[in-house]
Amino acid sequence: MSIIAAKRLIPLSALTDALMWVSPDNQYALAEQLWVDMPTLRIRLRHITAAEVQYVNAELDRQRPWHQ
Repeated sequence: MSIIAAKRLIPLSALTDALMWVSPDNQYALAEQLWVDMPTLRIRLRHITAAEVQYVNAELDRQRPWHQ
């Protein structure tokens, strides 16, 4: 699985939405929520950029103020 394929299968908006419902500590549930396998999720998370992390955290803070 390539980084490009993982990013296409797990767009940032989908990852953000999934993290609204599933803890990032539970990667199996996160993969299931995203309808991908574990290797794809691991590649996506391993290659997430700092800007993407900042975006996800900002969205979670905005949509779930108790996230902080």
